[in-house]
Amino acid sequence: MSAARLTLVSPRVERRAPEHRELCVVLACHEILLAMPVRAIERLVLPDEVKPVAGAGGGGETKSWQIVAIGEQRYAACNLGTLLGVAPFNAAWALMRVKHKGNDLHLALHTGACQIVQPLSQGVTLPGGIFRARSGAISAAFPTSLLKGREQSPDVGLWLDPERLWHSVELDAAAVALEEHGRKG
Repeated sequence: MSAARLTLVSPRVERRAPEHRELCVVLACHEILLAMPVRAIERLVLPDEVKPVAGAGGGGETKSWQIVAIGEQRYAACNLGTLLGVAPFNAAWALMRVKHKGNDLHLALHTGACQIVQPLSQGVTLPGGIFRARSGAISAAFPTSLLKGREQSPDVGLWLDPERLWHSVELDAAAVALEEHGRKG
């Protein structure tokens, strides 16, 4: 009689690649929370730090830009709420440098209030075209349960991809507005 041989087989554990997490500013945008990576943001400022520049406006057929000053620096400014097709925001400003045609454009984005800054992953990718306005810019959704210290919030937040927030012709108009203001100032 031969002795039976017992072989233990360990279950195969699939290792998932670690989720890419990015430091994000989470903004309260009416009833929605939007996460925007800080890589796109130079700094956040309160409305009292932003001064409209008299006689400055710009634009083209697709976008009208206001010129604002924060200290000595001039920015082409617009409102995130207006871009997304909702009521305008007025709680804070995100100062950004956006690469466009080999240059850095200084843009000021009027936003909702900053709720928290923390690392987040994009979460679940959303199908393109799910939103009418700026559909490419809202690229994913994440569970707000990941946000530290947030007891009452919507269950899901949206990931805002700042590199896809503006169309090229809009950035062209911002560059023209900033250049025209530079010649006048």
